[in-house]
Amino acid sequence: MRSLIILLFCGTLLGGEWWGEWDRSTNAVNGYVVRYGPSSGNKFATRFVGDTNKVALIDIPDGVEIFIEVLAIGTNGVFSLPSNEYVVRTNRVDPPKNLRSITNVTKWEVVMTNIWSWREINNQL
Repeated sequence: MRSLIILLFCGTLLGGEWWGEWDRSTNAVNGYVVRYGPSSGNKFATRFVGDTNKVALIDIPDGVEIFIEVLAIGTNGVFSLPSNEYVVRTNRVDPPKNLRSITNVTKWEVVMTNIWSWREINNQL
């Protein structure tokens, strides 16, 4: 069986997770396999998703590209040609900015008994 799957990925990227879907094959299938990896020629991860047209990829590191394709498994066990390739780009988290020294810090000391009390401790760093 050699049928091409038309991939219509409606993907959503939520902090290291990617959810996608595709159009089902027009032929009878035993399920779908999703292949993905860090480059077009290096899709080393494979996930059998069964007879569904949806997949969730989780634990995707920040700041990387993942190349994804889907193959159908025919009722005779033969794989279809791969679908079109879909590229997911995860966002790198912005680093904190403007790190600086603090010169005036207020510390509080809390004494816990049956009566609450606290006092301000002023230190100059």
